[in-house]
Amino acid sequence: MDKKNAYTRGTYREKIEAELEIAKARLQLFREKLKLASAETTLLYRRKIDELEMRVAETKARLREMNDADESSWENFKEGVERAWNSMKESMKEMVDKVTDDE
Repeated sequence: MDKKNAYTRGTYREKIEAELEIAKARLQLFREKLKLASAETTLLYRRKIDELEMRVAETKARLREMNDADESSWENFKEGVERAWNSMKESMKEMVDKVTDDE
């Protein structure tokens, strides 16, 4: 592995980890907001938050796998992490939009 790819991989990992921490904080904020919501709304969004937290965990797992990947596997893992991350971001955006519409 050359230094350029190692730096790129490390930088990429740090970027995704930082974004995951932001996502976790947002999900915690949603959990706090749910304490003030109706039982029906709480049940609906708690399930969505649980699903998103699972996606955060899956993305973290892909990052760990990516660290162990050789150069030929690196791009495949990167693409997998990107797909998982983009899917989670889209789901979170949908939830935020729905919560905003409901308020």
